[in-house]
Amino acid sequence: MTDMTGMTDMTGMTGITGTDPMAGTESSATIPIRARNRPIENDKSMRPISALFARDWSHTADRRGIMSTSNRPISLSTALIGASVRVAGMVVLAGGLLIGGMAWWTTNRENALREEITAIEARMAAEIAVRDAAIDRLGRDRRIARLEVLDRVEDEDGENSWTDLRFIELDDEGRELAAREMRLPGRVIYVDAWTARFPSESVASATDPFRDQTIVLLRRIYSDEIPPREGIPIDTPGGIPDGYAGSDQARFEQAIWSQFWTLASDPEAARKLGIRVAQGEAVYKPMEPGETYELRVEAAGGMTLVPINDVVIAGVGNSERSLP
Repeated sequence: MTDMTGMTDMTGMTGITGTDPMAGTESSATIPIRARNRPIENDKSMRPISALFARDWSHTADRRGIMSTSNRPISLSTALIGASVRVAGMVVLAGGLLIGGMAWWTTNRENALREEITAIEARMAAEIAVRDAAIDRLGRDRRIARLEVLDRVEDEDGENSWTDLRFIELDDEGRELAAREMRLPGRVIYVDAWTARFPSESVASATDPFRDQTIVLLRRIYSDEIPPREGIPIDTPGGIPDGYAGSDQARFEQAIWSQFWTLASDPEAARKLGIRVAQGEAVYKPMEPGETYELRVEAAGGMTLVPINDVVIAGVGNSERSLP
């Protein structure tokens, strides 16, 4: 049997000390028992564990209530409105950036196009000017001589007639260089010349001052009643025409006239001198007293005999005509 002896500790707890007969020793285990003189409700330290857990759970529940109160659920409509506002703001921002970028790109592109158009217009204007100048050069001609019909003389029976002429050579400016008077039998008057024509490209571009127009060497004047070899000479073949004496142009032309028939019959020789064609030409017309004709040369072509009016012809009846 165990002998248990009651004892009271300093805190008012009463313990029981006993002796274990099996072990033969005295047990020091103390079994607490509440003091009868201290009510259990007044001893907070002796509250049941369940009460402590109840208090902690109540505190935690209070905190959860506070948190649930501060994070109350947002209504669906409010959330949608907020999202719509944010999306709208992003759309407006993106649209503004896009519009601004497009405006900048459009302005720069427009300026670039304007510059390109201006450059194209300037280039076209220059090309048109070059083309017009080329057309003008190809279409121009120049006067090289003037023929004035002074009189016609017939024999007593009227079977034979002679035409009196004044032949006036002109320079490129139309100024008179030399004049001579002559009488030829018949009414149809011929003007014979050598001509050297150059490629149209050379004439149009005018890059070579020696080859920018057809050159002419006037040879003789004759009529339909005499053969050409009996005509009246104007310039000497191989010589220097009066209008070009001493110039580089004259020396260039003299080199052509001195080998004219070779150039006329040998295309390779003509090509080396840049000549398109070299040939003899004659223009002629029936002429009457009082008439005046200009002998012209086309820039890329041959000779023409053009009638003109209003020319004062000295020594011809009552003529009162003058050059325009």
